[in-house]
Amino acid sequence: MGFKHNKKRNVGLISEFFSRYIAGAFIDGRHNDIATARKIWEKHLHPKSETYKEFVLFNALYESNLKSKEVAYSLLNRAKDVCKNQSQEVLDSEKAALINEVKATLKDKDFFDRPVSNFKTFATVQVLMNAWRGIGFKGDIADLATLEESVLEHMCTPKATNSLENEAEKLTTSEIDSLVVKLMTEKLNKRYENLLSETQRRMLQLYVFSQNDTEKKASLVSLLEDLKTRTLKSVKSPVLTESLDRTVKTKLQEVVKLLEESSYSNILENLGDDLIAFYMTIAKLTEEVESKSE
Repeated sequence: MGFKHNKKRNVGLISEFFSRYIAGAFIDGRHNDIATARKIWEKHLHPKSETYKEFVLFNALYESNLKSKEVAYSLLNRAKDVCKNQSQEVLDSEKAALINEVKATLKDKDFFDRPVSNFKTFATVQVLMNAWRGIGFKGDIADLATLEESVLEHMCTPKATNSLENEAEKLTTSEIDSLVVKLMTEKLNKRYENLLSETQRRMLQLYVFSQNDTEKKASLVSLLEDLKTRTLKSVKSPVLTESLDRTVKTKLQEVVKLLEESSYSNILENLGDDLIAFYMTIAKLTEEVESKSE
């Protein structure tokens, strides 16, 4: 099967690269870089841009979690119709401008070289969308059908999801003890050599792209709420507390206090870097605690 794939112009991978760049900036405390990266994203992927429209289509195909192959096939065909009506010339121009600004402004030589899990699936989805528009695909009808079948299978593959069953409680950043967060973050990041967990990656991705997306905001709220519940359950385990030294127990008590006493009233209005940095730390701490409980 012959086709061309340019990872710098893969809209799904672009979002992943931005997520990873901002994750690194969070860990290093480079808040100006975070703000700059978000401005670049919002400038080039606004609702009226062709790249944003392609991003919505990409997510519809990549993130779908459908039980019926018939429903997936219907969605695939609808995405195909929309995709065919997009202007490849405009897409190319917009992506070129985005790539150039990333290079000129962020000055990060590794921006487009960050490892991404499921890279092959990301490539398959973008190649299929390009093929629908008649770009970069040298295969025949059978090859195109194979691509579509591959994406269909992915759309019907069960994926982890977080449901928002009740009205989300909301944590205000003013109630977070920044010194405790900073100390815990530095300690944990040093131990784990700045590696991000899947929960942290998902949290950052939702945060970065949630400003104009109410669905992603709801998913982020659900993720934070679930993480809070998971953390409180883990750190209160008698088996765990008996095995920890005094220093770690003290840190856990601080975390429990922050989580239990915080008011969940305006999270959608108060999402910010400090709140996400706090929950980034909580996510890593929770994984460490759970590993000790096994």
